Amino acid sequence: AESPAVGITGEEARRQFVGEYALGSSRIFRVEFEGGTFVLTPPGGDKMPLVHKSGATYGLGSADATTILTFIADAGGRVTGFLARDANSPERRLRKIR
Repeated sequence: AESPAVGITGEEARRQFVGEYALGSSRIFRVEFEGGTFVLTPPGGDKMPLVHKSGATYGLGSADATTILTFIADAGGRVTGFLARDANSPERRLRKIR
């Protein structure tokens, strides 16, 4: 079973959260760690900072953002993707592909 990746912090978070995440078969979102913060680049879009809220949950652009990302991990502690929620649409799950 998957659950929020709350135990993954610091250097381990930098190693595991960074990567590429797929929404469906063709939309790839990239997470990088730059200048001390995680940034998300959507397909064809501009980088936006991920502002830490709590645990494995981040606000997209700011701490009080309407779009919230929560990294998720499997039982072995490996990050498998993230859940994206915003005020106007259902929760979406993106899977980590790289």
